[in-house]
Amino acid sequence: MSDLFIEYSGSYIRMLQIENNTVKFIDQFDFVDARHFYLEPKINHKKINEVTELIMNNLKRNNLFTDNIKFVLDSRLAYISCVPLDYSDEVENINSSLIWEISNYFPENYKNYKVTYQKINHENKDLDHLGNTLIIAYHKNIAEITRRISEISSLKISNINFDVFTAGHYLTNLSLKNFAVLGRKKDRLDLSVYLDGKLSFFLPVYIKDNVKEIMQTEIYKVLKLSGFEEICDLFIYGDDVCPQMINLFKEFNWKYKISLTDPFKKYSVDESLLEDRVEHLNSFSFTPLFGLK
Repeated sequence: MSDLFIEYSGSYIRMLQIENNTVKFIDQFDFVDARHFYLEPKINHKKINEVTELIMNNLKRNNLFTDNIKFVLDSRLAYISCVPLDYSDEVENINSSLIWEISNYFPENYKNYKVTYQKINHENKDLDHLGNTLIIAYHKNIAEITRRISEISSLKISNINFDVFTAGHYLTNLSLKNFAVLGRKKDRLDLSVYLDGKLSFFLPVYIKDNVKEIMQTEIYKVLKLSGFEEICDLFIYGDDVCPQMINLFKEFNWKYKISLTDPFKKYSVDESLLEDRVEHLNSFSFTPLFGLK
């Protein structure tokens, strides 16, 4: 029995099962937007029942069996940022700094967010100006809703993560060390930069109108910073609009090798899936799921 990987990003729910480096099952279907599902002021138990039924019906219809589920969630459900922290300060002051950061972003309900953090770039003084700490804050509803799905379905959900991190994990599993990865959503770009196989910087950029201008003024500005000279590759994953990004990059005179992620190159695909499913699905959209392997 193998793990089942599920991603809930935007309005898509994606499912993936891998056995012995072979994709045994892959599919996606629509539901309500994840932000409406997880971040409503009050937990919607009707929607929880509906999404649980969708998952269970897919398992039964495709004769899938699992004793463990790993979840990937849309990065837009969390506050993720890089900030400077003084670790020589007292723990109480560090915690106060974190709360202050979150309260600026969620002034009305910051107390409802669970905050975690980790050091980054602690061995690279050239990047201190970008912040030495990665903050991740997510609403407590996310944990409660996930617990409820597990309870109703009687399936064990052993791991929850966000797509920006699992997509990076997929690429580091390919033995890549120095690279940038761009998560493309219809209203946002998530830029993650990796040095020596470790996350060095993260920047979310909201898209309003001109994507080309944003790429030049926001994304390229980061990649040109001192300390990122070793970055040679830029990978793109995410929504259906990703191929348009490749065409856009052709207009730039950037030094980077730019490509869509393609997990199907590493994992073979069960022949039963080739006829009616895989060719209609975008490999790059499933990248965060492959990062759970």
